[in-house]
Amino acid sequence: MKKIQFLLLFQFLIYFANSQELGYKIFTTDDGLISNQVWYIRQDPKGFLWLATPEGISRFDGRNFKNYSKKDGLTGSQVWDFGFFGDTVFVLLNSTIDIIVNSKIINYGISDTLKLTDDNNFSFIKGSIYISVESKNTGRFYFYNVNSRKVDPKFDNVLDGIINAQNFVNIDNKLFISYNEGNKFNILHEVILDNNGSYYLVKPSPSTISYNYLLSKISDNKPIKIIQNKKKAILDRNMNFFFKNQKLFNLRIGNNEHLVIKDEFIYHYARGKITAINENFYNTFCITQAIGGSIWVATDKGLVRIFHNGIYNFLPKNGYPENAWCIFPQDSNNLWFGVYNKGVLGYNNGKLKTKIDEYEGQGINPYPPISRGFYDDMVVPTGNKGLMVYNFRKNNYKFVKCNPTEDTYFSWKDTISNRILTGRNCLFYLDTNYILQKIVRINENTRLFRINGATRRGDYYYFSSGNNIHELHIKTLKQRELGFNNIRFNSISCDYKGNLWAASDVGIYLMTAKDTLSWLNDDHIWALRIDKNNRLYAVSKNALYFIDINKLYKTGKVEIHIITEDQGFYGAGEQDAFFIDDDGKVWLPGAKNSISIDPDRLDLYIPRLKSYISKAECISNNIITPFETNNIIHFKHTQKDFYFEFETVCLKHPEKVLFQYRLKGYEEEWSEPVKPNNIRYTNIPPGNYEFQVRAAIYGQFDDAIMATIPFYINSPFWKKTWFFIFLIILFALSIFFAIRIRIGKLRNQFALSEKLNKLELEVLQMQIRPHFIGNSLELIKSFMLEDNKLKSVEAINSFGKMLRDVTQNINQPYITLKEEIEIIENFIIFHRIRFKDSFDYNIIASDINSLNSMEVPPLILQPFVENSIIHGFKSLDYKGLLTIDITCSNNYFLIIIIDNGQGRKTNLQQFNNEHKSIGVNNAIERLKIFNQNPEIPVKIIDLDQGTKIEIKIYIK
Repeated sequence: MKKIQFLLLFQFLIYFANSQELGYKIFTTDDGLISNQVWYIRQDPKGFLWLATPEGISRFDGRNFKNYSKKDGLTGSQVWDFGFFGDTVFVLLNSTIDIIVNSKIINYGISDTLKLTDDNNFSFIKGSIYISVESKNTGRFYFYNVNSRKVDPKFDNVLDGIINAQNFVNIDNKLFISYNEGNKFNILHEVILDNNGSYYLVKPSPSTISYNYLLSKISDNKPIKIIQNKKKAILDRNMNFFFKNQKLFNLRIGNNEHLVIKDEFIYHYARGKITAINENFYNTFCITQAIGGSIWVATDKGLVRIFHNGIYNFLPKNGYPENAWCIFPQDSNNLWFGVYNKGVLGYNNGKLKTKIDEYEGQGINPYPPISRGFYDDMVVPTGNKGLMVYNFRKNNYKFVKCNPTEDTYFSWKDTISNRILTGRNCLFYLDTNYILQKIVRINENTRLFRINGATRRGDYYYFSSGNNIHELHIKTLKQRELGFNNIRFNSISCDYKGNLWAASDVGIYLMTAKDTLSWLNDDHIWALRIDKNNRLYAVSKNALYFIDINKLYKTGKVEIHIITEDQGFYGAGEQDAFFIDDDGKVWLPGAKNSISIDPDRLDLYIPRLKSYISKAECISNNIITPFETNNIIHFKHTQKDFYFEFETVCLKHPEKVLFQYRLKGYEEEWSEPVKPNNIRYTNIPPGNYEFQVRAAIYGQFDDAIMATIPFYINSPFWKKTWFFIFLIILFALSIFFAIRIRIGKLRNQFALSEKLNKLELEVLQMQIRPHFIGNSLELIKSFMLEDNKLKSVEAINSFGKMLRDVTQNINQPYITLKEEIEIIENFIIFHRIRFKDSFDYNIIASDINSLNSMEVPPLILQPFVENSIIHGFKSLDYKGLLTIDITCSNNYFLIIIIDNGQGRKTNLQQFNNEHKSIGVNNAIERLKIFNQNPEIPVKIIDLDQGTKIEIKIYIK
């Protein structure tokens, strides 16, 4: 049974050995690695690779190594094992544990009575790390739970009396431990499995046995030995872990003779059999698959990256030709190469079998591309010899010369019309018997530049040439240029939507019905093809480009994959020489080597990169202040300069990584993609900011995971909101107190003015008394001289009543307008007696109630009424009429006094001299003081008969 199992493994190894070659890249101390001997490889949660070596531990981002050694603070040099707990790296050294946090090394230490075991291992369950140590005194083994900077013993009773505990591993939340005594296994911690399955363990030999190759299957918590070979020791330190899968040989293992890798494809390296990689290293210590599919191998000669890229190289050192201009795969074993100055060469299983290099004594030069003929043959353009047709079944060839004066530099098979197009400046149509059907002359402006590629879209042919793209209608032969003057087009193809793709000296062009797009500017693209699955391949001298056309049309974004030497592409010739066979494989000749491409195995994974800000500093006055936290940090307004360093992990294509950054709040647009991973900002004004950075390859920044760090630059106190509020309050208080002071002054001035006005009114009103009383007594005197006792008594009674009203109100500063009208009415009645009822009067008020609420100076109307009676009605031969009309508007009373007397024209001199100087002037001045308005409150209007007086009294 053992022999059968070993033979089974051996069969797999032989199958591996005959499988396709992988690509690889080796990193050594020349690249910055701390030591060429690498023991362990593990990938942390951020994607960095960590490498344990005898000289310390290294962190690798795909391009640069960051090393930690004894001189950097590690307790020792030899790193036996390590593991991760979040962002913390636990490093097991000879007799202690160190941790690395944010590039700082901290020593944990361990008990003096305990020592780490030879085969230490980390395992993680529910946020805890488990390691094993050995008691120096009792020989007992302990498991330690490491968290929160503590090392606590666990499970020591389980291992009581057990010696030589080798390994313990965790899979699906089950913690297993293995012993070399009877190959025992024990479960220390168990959680329900997520799914069922078998677990496999490949265990290295204990130190007491020289060789032991043991593959065990765990079933019902017990090991079942599958394969054991005491002559082949497995050195892979990662084999301390289980591999869970339904397939037995889903493994990556290695030792000093074999490196076996199997995932979805089968690969194998054996020392001395496939030497491309094994010349560079001997022992395989550890194999790890990183995120994205890259496989990393720890060896005693450096760190090796292995990748399966679907590219197979036909190298000159393996017997294949250089300077191949064209290639044609007859079948899986037979390849044909058109080689410059060497003719057409046929290879069978890597050995040259056929050579066609002359015809009629002259050598031939093949020109690309070779096309498949109508039968079991191939068609090769040969320049001045015409078209060579080689028949594989008959093993013979012939030359077809279409025109004695025309060379044959290209050929293309039109599968729709089932004919071959060939020629240089003219087109020759050949039927299935390779007989000339038609000759098409190309427009003169294209004849100077030979046609080098062709495709068909509907009823049109399109040709790429040295200075344009040429369109030819198949039926009418009408021709035109597409307008790309002075651009050299090297190849052309049509996709399933009928859009044209062309390769040129300045990039790739996509020509649709609505627009023309271009990519890869300034790259000299020599060849371009589209396969049946709508995948586009383009090649320059040093790179292979791949575009998924379906994805482009679906998303609207072009995703260009660039495959270079790091992925196994070692260059191509400067010819339009792609060939796609019936199986979909792509063949491409080259100057240094030729290649075949299996599109299904191309590694086209584009990692979604996550950026990290590794350094953030504020630089001010030569003082560096680091950012200590991800919370918003406040800086002074004098701290204006900032420096940021950032990084990302791209293990696949580190050389293609570009960064974009911006300081949000200071700039809204992202920077142009750049390679440098640092930026400095100077003289940043106060404000709220967030530094943002992202990284990507192939320009896929929209999918990148952004890193941010917020901070705030405080404004100076004189620009702070509270300072503005303080100034506003201070200003408001200043205005308030200034107004208070002004109001106080105005109040004092107003009080003084009021007092002066009152005194002035009193003085004016004192002028009224003798004037009014004197006139009244003159009237009574006149009645007494006339001996008119009755009138005298009536006059005295009326005078007494009027005098009583005047006496009661004359000393008051203000009386109501109603009271003023009553005084005036008594005054009018008194004078009607005096003038023997020679006039009538009429008092009209539109709003009687308002008269009682309006206050006016006393006897303010009396002088105007007196003038109308005494001067207007004097010596009339008709009866006079005195009308007083009182109306109220929004803010003043208008009192109109109209008489139909003689008017001022007759009595002007007497009016001016006697009354206006005392009575009217007195009334006008008092009204101006009362109204507090410089406007003259009285208008005297001369009528044709009589006088009209308008008096305006403002409401207070």
